[in-house]
Formats: sequence, C-alpha cells, structure tokens
Amino acid sequence: MEPAFYYAQGDRYLAAPLTRGPWDNRAQHGGPPAALLAGHLERWGADAEDFLVVRVTLELLRPIPLGTMVVSAEMERAGRTVQRLRGVLTVDGAPVLEARALRVRRRPLEVPPPPPLPREDAQGWVVEQRPALERRAHLSVAALPLPGAAQRAEARPPP
Repeated sequence: MEPAFYYAQGDRYLAAPLTRGPWDNRAQHGGPPAALLAGHLERWGADAEDFLVVRVTLELLRPIPLGTMVVSAEMERAGRTVQRLRGVLTVDGAPVLEARALRVRRRPLEVPPPPPLPREDAQGWVVEQRPALERRAHLSVAALPLPGAAQRAEARPPP
C-alpha cells in the first residue's frame, strides 16, 4: 500500500495510485485533490499562522487525471481580519479544480468559567443554585431504581 496520496516534487505533486477513483482508472477520486488544494490554501502566505480557514468552496471542472499536478494560490481580498484566497490545481496547464477559501484572523477569546454542576443530597435530590438565588430541588432520575431491576440483576448468571 502506498504511504501517501501525493509525492511533492518542488512545486509539483505526483499522484499516487491510491488516489484513483472508482469510476475511471485514469482519474482520481475528488477527495484527495480537494484536500491537497484546501491544505495549500490553509498554509499559503507569510501570515497563514495568524488566520483560520472558516470556509472552503470547491469546483471540480473536469475529471482529474492521475499524474503530475501544479497547485497555485493568490489573494483575492486582503484585509486586516478577513482574507479571501483563490486556489487552482492544474494538470498539463489546464485547470481541473478551483477553490476559494475564507480566512479570519485568530484572536484570543475569553471564556467565562462554567456554572457549577448540580449536586445531589443524601436522599438523591438534585439541588441547583440559580442566579436569582432561587433554590430548586427535584428528584434525580438516576437515583430512582428501575422497575424490576433487582429481579433482573438476581436472575443474571455471574460472568
């Protein structure tokens, strides 16, 4: 079995037989070339680490033959917080797959701590403390025995 879908040869990629699709022995399945182009768009540019890809749209223009491919990318819209990229996968100079990616700038996000979990008292009642200092108590379903559970447990043979 092949260890990779593609082998990099400078700015070109050679498709391994593992990319072959089920419909034609001469063409690739759409998944591997789509992943190759999407990954290229994700890593493209000097500031790629500062941005996160949030959407990728792909257009298969024709069957993608097995063989050597060239991947290219360009910036369609460069902004401080949002970027739109266009990528093209070509075989023998003809485009076979186009993609557009939308990237947004990463930034720290402050997340408040989660609320405390409800606790059970000694009788199996779940007690919750609400923000308005309202106390509610209800019987935990997990604390109730299931009908016939004792009889089924006794009737079960030991492992």
